[in-house]
Amino acid sequence: MLEGERSYQRGQENLVPSDNASSIPESQVAQKAQETPWYIRYFITLLIGSGLGGGAAAILLPWFLWLHCGMSSGSSDQLRLHLLYVTGGIIAILTLLQTNWKNQGDRLKIDADIKKNEQDAEKNERDHIRQVHAERRSRYTKAVEQLANEKAAVRLGGVYTLVGLVDEWLSEETLPYKKRLKEGQIIVNNLCAYIRSPLQVDSYMNLELDNQSESNNGVSAEEKIKIQEEREIRQSLLEEIKSHLTTVSGSDTPHISISHNESWSNFKYDFSNSTFFYPAHFKNILFENSINFSKSTFYDVAYFDNLHFKEEVNFYKTRFKSIMQINSSYFYKTVRFSGSEFYGQTDFYRSVFAHDFIAPESKFYSSCTVADSIFAGNSTFTSSYFNGPTNIYKNIFGGSTEFKEAEFGDPLNFEDIWFIGDSSINMKQRWERIKIIYNEFPSYSKISLPKKITDTNETRTPTSIFSLSFKDSIIPRTSCFTGIYLSCYGKYDFNTADTKLTAAKFNLTSREVTLRNGKVVSRIFPATFYILDPDSWDKEKQKYTRVIKPTWPLDNSNNEEEDKAV
Repeated sequence: MLEGERSYQRGQENLVPSDNASSIPESQVAQKAQETPWYIRYFITLLIGSGLGGGAAAILLPWFLWLHCGMSSGSSDQLRLHLLYVTGGIIAILTLLQTNWKNQGDRLKIDADIKKNEQDAEKNERDHIRQVHAERRSRYTKAVEQLANEKAAVRLGGVYTLVGLVDEWLSEETLPYKKRLKEGQIIVNNLCAYIRSPLQVDSYMNLELDNQSESNNGVSAEEKIKIQEEREIRQSLLEEIKSHLTTVSGSDTPHISISHNESWSNFKYDFSNSTFFYPAHFKNILFENSINFSKSTFYDVAYFDNLHFKEEVNFYKTRFKSIMQINSSYFYKTVRFSGSEFYGQTDFYRSVFAHDFIAPESKFYSSCTVADSIFAGNSTFTSSYFNGPTNIYKNIFGGSTEFKEAEFGDPLNFEDIWFIGDSSINMKQRWERIKIIYNEFPSYSKISLPKKITDTNETRTPTSIFSLSFKDSIIPRTSCFTGIYLSCYGKYDFNTADTKLTAAKFNLTSREVTLRNGKVVSRIFPATFYILDPDSWDKEKQKYTRVIKPTWPLDNSNNEEEDKAV
């Protein structure tokens, strides 16, 4: 349970600035003292000299002029008075210069004291931050150790401590957001590692998960208590994670709204190889980063309702022992279900898959329903096994769709589906084009595309490079293929080569289709498929004015009468 601890501790060295980051500069007072002007250095001498010199001049100069130059006594008195005035002025100027110099020195000393106090405060703040981080580091180490404690209460305390530490890191204003996220991710990795960790009781797999069951299946009462305690701890941890994620509004009008100042949605979550022996219900939340459930096992129900996944979602070789439902969710990147196993009822309902939906070699042992959803990318169910009733209806497929080498053990209902995609265009264009058809098809009004994706000025209807393949598949007798709409432009590949039709017939018929360049070509489709002209959409009538109707039965088909509005 010490995963990430060493990297966590190593990362602390760079969290707090060094005390030497900003050294105290040389005293400006000392600098000023070295530059003391001459009139300050000789102030006393100048002051005494000015006083004595001025007094002597005021006494002797008038007497000398009176004696030798015949200056009148009145003029001598006036001269003496002016000399005294000049002497006093000089003394005053010297005093003012000395006072000003002293005031400058005092100001410089005060500024130096202020700067020193600020530097001391910064140093104290750095010391405080270092102490906080050290204390936080100590709590982290102790909490990780608590996760391995034998007592359930201690382990639960460790969980809540780690959750609180993540919040503390995210709200740490002294660090850049990337560093905060990095420190929080280390702790989240430990929380996910706890969910992935095997149960201390080796025989828990034999325990009936139904709480009403009286059978212990070889599990002692003590072990059963431990299992129940661990279930409650892991459920509490999962609830804590979900409560810290960004929430989204209701499914009919998806709108992202922040419920926490510091959301956990930007973290990566690795739940690979986990055992969920408790209900897993994710609802109304946003994942900004990748999430991994690969090779996990869900023994209880797994609900994914109204979720937004901005990055890839991985369910590779995941086992669902009970009900699995994806409802009203939005997948912006690829979704992987390769090699997964579904033992209970499985539903993909009212969801949007912006990229590829990859589910080859999957096994559905109970009923499977895929309805009211949009698959913008390629959809792959190659070599998959469907044992229970399979209902695929009211969906839009934007790329190629493959059921090659798939086996259907019970009736396959393939109804009211539109194939309109172009597998050669990028995601943005694909979304833009699907949006248009979606808006024109009233029966899909329950589906809401995210506003970020649907904000576009694109007005063209899509062309199609369509591929629907059931090559080498096994399709039962009572299967139903009705209400399938294909765009009449583009390259088609309806592949049923070597399909094992157990008395069920696709009733293939040849159709003449006019391509965008005006060329008329012959294509083979099941008689129950509709061929629509995307250019014939009438906005006022809200319908296509040119749809080639299905020919059923084949004996009554008449291609000349098929080109009619529906």
